[in-house]
Amino acid sequence: ARVKESLKARKSLLVLDRIYFDLLGPPFRYKTGMMSPHWDLFLWAVLMNRHDLALVLWKHTANPTISALTACILYRKMVPHSKVEVQERLHDSAHEFEQMAIKLMVNARQEDMPLALKALERPHGLWFGWTAFDLAVEGECRDFVHKCCTQASENRWTGDIDASRSNAERPWLPVAAIVFLNLFALGLFAPWTLQYENAPMSEELRQPAQLRRIPEGYPNKPQNNPILARRKEMWDTEKLRECEKGM
Repeated sequence: ARVKESLKARKSLLVLDRIYFDLLGPPFRYKTGMMSPHWDLFLWAVLMNRHDLALVLWKHTANPTISALTACILYRKMVPHSKVEVQERLHDSAHEFEQMAIKLMVNARQEDMPLALKALERPHGLWFGWTAFDLAVEGECRDFVHKCCTQASENRWTGDIDASRSNAERPWLPVAAIVFLNLFALGLFAPWTLQYENAPMSEELRQPAQLRRIPEGYPNKPQNNPILARRKEMWDTEKLRECEKGM
């Protein structure tokens, strides 16, 4: 009897995973049990249109912004498969989660703008490397994109160039003008007109527009970088010669 119950429960989980796959598509790389029980129950509550329960469980998820945007996508993907009288409730629930995601990002930007931008553009393994910005576009969260993703959108155009720092240090010269100026000048003005983002800490944290290669040993083991090791050896040799001359 226990074996039959176990097989029945396993079959139910497989069916649930298949429903998520059909609604959210291949980028959603989630299987029940991969994350916390709160996340499993949260997704189930959204799927069952148990909105009040979903709100309670959402507060216990590990990444509330990603969770809220995932709920928006799931609610809106469910609309074509639902009865007419239920569709309006689904739209309202999606809108509420979108507004909560906006509040989170607004508060994060007030605390630390650069860190909030990095969080917005951080790839998430649950969504095959998609970012919160990507999820907002997929879920048609127009308010979220308009209020929270303007700077992130500009950063995707500028790539490794830190648009916020370049603008802040030279507000009289827009970033677009800086870029074109350097293109026509073959990059001669780049050292004093542009500020660049650091390389990502790891490939998992690489943002969509970041192209810089991660240097060997970066960021915590500079002794493993051959270029830095040679420079340190040269510096030590020069110091030794200076000491010998002083003697």
